[in-house]
Amino acid sequence: MTDHVQLGDDHERFVAAAVAEGQFESRDAVLREGVRLVRQRQARLEQIVGSDHDNALVARLRAGVARGIADADAGRTIQAEEGFARLRRYLKDLDADETS
Repeated sequence: MTDHVQLGDDHERFVAAAVAEGQFESRDAVLREGVRLVRQRQARLEQIVGSDHDNALVARLRAGVARGIADADAGRTIQAEEGFARLRRYLKDLDADETS
């Protein structure tokens, strides 16, 4: 299938630069990578919340907020800097898992 895709000026500049800098062989390669990443993100979301994204996601978010409030009410809290450090480690581990 051959379609012309209009990305808008900002995205077109980004794609052109990625090709010019040798990050990708062609515009099509950039777009294929974009589609691959969208599919990967959707698959990850389905792993987390199942296939019924909207209802399941909202329910899980509400449950998470309720747990957080209950923890805070019970005094189960940590200092913000420790929380950010944990978050940085978690994100670093996630990134490492994706690249391996």
